[in-house]
Amino acid sequence: METHLRTGARSRNFSGSMSSRRGYFLKKLLYLSGLLYEKPVCYTSAAVEKAGRRADQLMASKLLYLDSELTISKLARAAATNRTYVSCYIRMTKGCNFREYVNSMRVRYARELLRSEKTDSLSDIALECGFSNLRTMNRSYKALFGKLPSQERRDYLRNRSL
Repeated sequence: METHLRTGARSRNFSGSMSSRRGYFLKKLLYLSGLLYEKPVCYTSAAVEKAGRRADQLMASKLLYLDSELTISKLARAAATNRTYVSCYIRMTKGCNFREYVNSMRVRYARELLRSEKTDSLSDIALECGFSNLRTMNRSYKALFGKLPSQERRDYLRNRSL
């Protein structure tokens, strides 16, 4: 089905994907207002998948998550796509928002550093992993692993010495 939008002397054509986007945003509005109990799923397309996979690969290969100034717009620019596609991909495949996704990658990297032979302070590790401060790393670490980084380091060192 094709929808025509008249703007001035020109007519623009939109494919069916436009109506699916409209449907998504309508469902999102209903969900946020409390009239819809099931959280809406972002629209899918081959372009979203391709752009998202490219952004995901960049995050892993170039360690973009270590940049404390990383935003979804910067990631989208690096992946040569738009922020909506990246956001939809992350929500669909990871089940979280951009900030949670980046922090989970940072926390996993912090865990590797804590379990290495490095004797850096926790604040130094937090900054190296892209967190703005130790408190943010502690909060994210505890949310993902159920304990603080200091407990992780202590447990690792205790088990290693046994």
